[in-house]
Amino acid sequence: MQQIAALLVLADDSSASAGVVIALIIILALVVMSVSIWLFRTRLKYRETVARPQLVKKCPNCGTMMAPEAAFCPNCGKEVPRVTTMV
Repeated sequence: MQQIAALLVLADDSSASAGVVIALIIILALVVMSVSIWLFRTRLKYRETVARPQLVKKCPNCGTMMAPEAAFCPNCGKEVPRVTTMV
């Protein structure tokens, strides 16, 4: 009788620990899914940024590349003409 009671207690503990293991697996799967979605969105945002055409202009004095809205060259300090772009 005592052996049967001991087996029932062990069976009770194993079913409780199995529930905990299943819950941990579900939580781990949700974390992995969340991280993979975050990485996918980050990569997509990076691709959109890289694929966007970048406008630059060149200093006529020293040849340094600069932003199109810059009025003075960051390298030599000479004033550069404004650039107008039409799409």
